[in-house]
Amino acid sequence: MRTGNVLKEIRGGAWYPELLDEDLQAVYMASKKNVIDSVTKFGRKDLTIRRQLLPIGPECEQGWWKLTPLGFERAIKEGPSWEPKYKTCRALILRGDEEV
Repeated sequence: MRTGNVLKEIRGGAWYPELLDEDLQAVYMASKKNVIDSVTKFGRKDLTIRRQLLPIGPECEQGWWKLTPLGFERAIKEGPSWEPKYKTCRALILRGDEEV
């Protein structure tokens, strides 16, 4: 799956329906980077460390998410019962020009 499609699924509410527009538009104060993009990037890194996604290299070019056999096994096993997990961290984000 392309990284852009992963972000589209997240932003479109397919995987995390409780995210509000303010959540989707939130940026970190220091870097001004989008929180959703950063969290997704670290999620990909975590799944790579767990050997559930292929790292960028000969088998997986940058911009793609490809499951390993272990990741595929987990997706089949947990897919039907998977539920999103939410964590509230509002102290370090901006919404427009306003601190939250």
